[in-house]
Amino acid sequence: MGFFRRYGLTTIIAIIGLVVSIVLFQLIRQRARERSMSELMSIGQNSGAALQKTLDIHLQTVRSLKSLFDASDEVTRNDFKIFTTPTIVEHRGIQALEWAPKVTHDQRAAVEASLREQGLAKHRFTERNAQGEVVVAGQHDEYFPVLYVEPLAGNESALCYADWGDSRRDVIHRARDKGRAAASRRLVLVQEKQDRFGVLIFSPVYESPEPPEDLQQRRQSLRGFVEGVFRVEDLVNEGLDPLDLWAVDVHLFDDDDVEDQRPLFSRHAREESSTDSHSERRNSNRHRQSLTAGPHHVSTLEFADRRWSLIVTPSESFPDLEGGWTPWLALVAGLLFSLVLAAYIATFQSRASEIEALVSQRTTQLLTANKQLEIARFAIERAVDAIFRFDDEGLIVDVNLVGSKLLRTPRSELLGLHAESFD
Repeated sequence: MGFFRRYGLTTIIAIIGLVVSIVLFQLIRQRARERSMSELMSIGQNSGAALQKTLDIHLQTVRSLKSLFDASDEVTRNDFKIFTTPTIVEHRGIQALEWAPKVTHDQRAAVEASLREQGLAKHRFTERNAQGEVVVAGQHDEYFPVLYVEPLAGNESALCYADWGDSRRDVIHRARDKGRAAASRRLVLVQEKQDRFGVLIFSPVYESPEPPEDLQQRRQSLRGFVEGVFRVEDLVNEGLDPLDLWAVDVHLFDDDDVEDQRPLFSRHAREESSTDSHSERRNSNRHRQSLTAGPHHVSTLEFADRRWSLIVTPSESFPDLEGGWTPWLALVAGLLFSLVLAAYIATFQSRASEIEALVSQRTTQLLTANKQLEIARFAIERAVDAIFRFDDEGLIVDVNLVGSKLLRTPRSELLGLHAESFD
């Protein structure tokens, strides 16, 4: 009880200061987290919108090229070059634009001979074998060889390419049967010299501008495909480079590719100026589950008939989601202030206790003196002799009852009289 009476206020102030400091720490950290998350969400939304716009532009490029073939019974190689060159120059995300007509097995020899007459380096249809090597195409009922390709420089290996592998065959059938543009899953382009992913957009061209209603008629009236060839890295960089993404990492995934959950592309903030190879960087990428376990923003994108996800996560240079040192400084400052205030109150209380003890001591001494005076007074009053008490000036300051009777004067009248008054 004595401890609480002496240090109770100090203890309460210290506890209140501790609680307030912790609450302030949590509020500042929560505020910093909300501010950082809001910034991350804004960057993620802007990145998703910018990349979707880029994908839409490139898809529209393929559709525009399809319109050229829909409007013409015959498009020459020169027509194709004149039409595509301005677009290719404007958009670095385009690796190539191609025309792949439908060629039956019976027509193959004539088409290959025509290519030789035109002096083209490639004079045989090609495809990839099981080992991934480009070889002369085997026998198939129909082919879709790339006969026009722009720009030709850097894409020579794509000319006459008529691969009938699973990835290309699947997207060709999907585009043909649905009558609209279809996108491939990730693949390594035949013209690719590095380990980078690409995607193909196939847009079907029929005998008439509009696709036939009947599925069988679509297959019979198919003239070929306009192809858009894109490196994923170039697409993403074209869309995102105008943005200030110095503090975030971006990861692009193909939601429809259930067989391969690796990212289509990843770019880390610390690698924007890096000279490392893409394959080295890609090997360090995390999977989607680990990326979405922490703070992140996901944008769902559409490219033809495929869905992609762009995941934006904070990099090491992103503003600290916990507020950095600010919450800790606030906590330390609050605790120090509480300790100083508690120490001051404790000192004040200690001084007050000392004064209280001194007052109590003086009061006890005064009571003792008064008690002694009362005893002395009692003894004087009961004395049988007359007793007078004078001050330094000779004035009567006290007289007992015997003295008052001896002088036959009331006690009250004797007080203050001088001793010489009785001579």
